[in-house]
Amino acid sequence: MPARNSSTEGRANVLASQEFCARVAPSLLRWALAVTFLSAVADRFGIWGPPGTSSVSWGDWSHFVAYTAKVNSFLPAVLAPTLAVTATAAELVLGVALILGVYTRPAAWASTILLALFCRSNDPVVRYQGAAQLFGFCRLSRRIRAGRLAGDSKPVSGRP
Repeated sequence: MPARNSSTEGRANVLASQEFCARVAPSLLRWALAVTFLSAVADRFGIWGPPGTSSVSWGDWSHFVAYTAKVNSFLPAVLAPTLAVTATAAELVLGVALILGVYTRPAAWASTILLALFCRSNDPVVRYQGAAQLFGFCRLSRRIRAGRLAGDSKPVSGRP
């Protein structure tokens, strides 16, 4: 029986774990983002509980429309219901697409754009409310727009 080289086995294990991460990580990230979108949609329709309940942001449609008007106060108030419907439809469609794995790349880019718009609308109006929740999404969308993945020190597309 030939002697095994521990260095070769170590490299093989590293390559196997890298392949596993390359296959599994995108799916986990897709599911996490999809569940986040769908959970927000569920909250707007009171599925997680009525307004004022712990861990419930809106609890019903009217509170969500009021919140939409607040964070988009730079727009006419008459647009709040339309923006609320648009955001809800976008999150619902993107959440389902990400879970099913259909149109994955366009859904990922659309999600990035949607989250960047959410960050932009929330930034000047709601300074402290939900800042911890939005911080991660805003930071990720800025890194993606800059062509960098989270944790990478080198640009993805060769940009500095």
